[in-house]
Amino acid sequence: PVGFNQNLEIVLANPRPSALALFINDKEADGHDISWLWNVNFSELSSVKVTSGTRAADMALRLKYDDVDVKIVKEEILTALNKFLKSSKRPKRIFASYTAMLEIRKLISGSSIL
Repeated sequence: PVGFNQNLEIVLANPRPSALALFINDKEADGHDISWLWNVNFSELSSVKVTSGTRAADMALRLKYDDVDVKIVKEEILTALNKFLKSSKRPKRIFASYTAMLEIRKLISGSSIL
């Protein structure tokens, strides 16, 4: 949660607003316990464009408790990533757990998106 909070602070301090997506998995390499998300301060965010991954719904619920509007909740990463990348012309920021990040990198480097 400390690193996540620090990264959120950096994004929020940037004067250029960006679209945000949160991709959270709970696979073996991520750790199955995602309770740490409740220790992250999301209250400064006004909205998140996409939550995705095996814990997309849990992430959306967590954001709801901090009154953060979530536009798209989609477990499947490929579909969510495509929707996110096509969603706006604003700069985009993706926060991802370890295995979600690996999957996103593989998709972006391949030809399976857009």
